[in-house]
Amino acid sequence: MTEHLEPLLLGTPQLLESYWPQVEPLFEKCVRRASHGEYAVQDIKSLAFAGRAFVFILTNDKHGSAVERRVTLALALEVVNYPRLPALNILAVGGSGLRMAYAKYWGMLRGWAYMSGARAIEGWVGPGMKRTTESMGFKSVYTHMRYDLEQGDA
Repeated sequence: MTEHLEPLLLGTPQLLESYWPQVEPLFEKCVRRASHGEYAVQDIKSLAFAGRAFVFILTNDKHGSAVERRVTLALALEVVNYPRLPALNILAVGGSGLRMAYAKYWGMLRGWAYMSGARAIEGWVGPGMKRTTESMGFKSVYTHMRYDLEQGDA
């Protein structure tokens, strides 16, 4: 028998605090591998507390009553208010079961995002995640370039 997992938006400070010990290690791995100094895991939590990001999880315990609470997947979306395009930026995805979650819950997430005012979901991704997101319908829009002012021309 497979474990029943459900999506949950950690939309209150209490939920965020309650699940954070299980969410943090999932985001740590993602931030360590995929980011390049833009933010740390604690910044994701701070953005969520400030209402500038949303943290979704897949869990076996939507109500906080399971003896063995598990979080298998975590997703952080940051609010981006371009002048003419309200969007959500994928900050981090960590854990396992992304393909299953996509197949089962992507339509619900898109509906929630649209009803929340977003008109696009975007992400800055590396080559591996680019292939994954393209298979999920994301399109390449820009090539992101960076010049490190601390390194200079060295």
